[in-house]
Amino acid sequence: CGHLRHSGSSLHRTGSCLDSSAIMASAALLALLLIAQAKADPRIAASAIDPRLEFHDPTWIHKHESVCVTGAGGYVATELIKQLLEDGFRVMATVRDMKVREKFKHLLDLDRALPGSLAIVEADLLKEGSFDACASRAKYLFHTASPFHFEAKDARKDMMAPAVNGTENVLRSAALKRVKRVILTSSFAAQSSFLQQDKPDSGSLYTEGDWNDFVDEEVWENNSQQAYIASKSLAERKAWEMAKKLELDLVVINPVLVMGPVMSRRVEGTSVGLMKGVIEGTPIPMSFPWCDVRDVARAHIKAAENPEASGRYIVAHPDRIPYSDVYDILTKAFPELEFAKPIEVADPVPMIDNTKIKSLLSYLYPLEQTIIDMARSLIAAKLARPVEKGSSSKEPLNEEL
Repeated sequence: CGHLRHSGSSLHRTGSCLDSSAIMASAALLALLLIAQAKADPRIAASAIDPRLEFHDPTWIHKHESVCVTGAGGYVATELIKQLLEDGFRVMATVRDMKVREKFKHLLDLDRALPGSLAIVEADLLKEGSFDACASRAKYLFHTASPFHFEAKDARKDMMAPAVNGTENVLRSAALKRVKRVILTSSFAAQSSFLQQDKPDSGSLYTEGDWNDFVDEEVWENNSQQAYIASKSLAERKAWEMAKKLELDLVVINPVLVMGPVMSRRVEGTSVGLMKGVIEGTPIPMSFPWCDVRDVARAHIKAAENPEASGRYIVAHPDRIPYSDVYDILTKAFPELEFAKPIEVADPVPMIDNTKIKSLLSYLYPLEQTIIDMARSLIAAKLARPVEKGSSSKEPLNEEL
């Protein structure tokens, strides 16, 4: 008989027999204790407990359903794969080059530690049929692969082609292999260009119904930031066009600036670079709406599994967050460290109606937790070197905090 012990990515049976009712009773008691503790101490927020537990049924660990995740080495994809593995999925994930092991080694570590299983295959966004193997036998396909940087030397080649043509190739593979539902990682950039003349249709707050129409080449040909923003709008438009043509069930996730804890030991992408800069003394140059990478991953999974999910979901807190708020949160959490002072103190500015995503997820990680968890993860991994308060040289610390 025995009991189950988790080791690596498998479950082993060992020891003497335990009555199943006793196990269930123990689990129920633990849940009650956690709830009682949270009620007794208001400092313990619901988000301190795994936010997805409320959605799990007793058989969640035995799902064993196959899914495909493109762009596996990315920031959002890493958190998504982690949560899928926690939920017991069989994950087939793609990377651009299997020889560059450091870009996905952290995923292999997750595979060893979590209940699901992971297989990694090579795929190229610009190669037709490249994603057939990943899509084969997949119930859901999560397309996260797309450039996220503002350093393209040739915007058409390095930004537009991978985003737009890559989306077309992935969706063709999904249709060929009869995937049940495709979940596309788009961006709030598909709703807004952030240009001063760009306004929401409502005149006040952006919603899922808005589109970024500033996509003409004259807008982005000499501006790599606008090239990225336009690529997200064009890629999503292509996705909806292909979904209609190929009769695919498509749901789109539109995150704003994605922040939160980092698991990879690489500093790549704008989000991670921004927080690294803040920790090392460079303020964020403008205010953005923020979201937590864990909420973005949760949104992908809920959009896949919930049959009522449809259309687009902006993952965001409703306000544009000024750097002065980020500074206040960090200085309170890390009183021994020094951060670049804000040039001005500003108030958050309402920007987005996030009603729809809250209906899918029920709640979002608090902004304060997102900021603190991200800073701690970067410091602990020595990906960011903080400046000690009172340091005369203002040089980053070498030692780990």
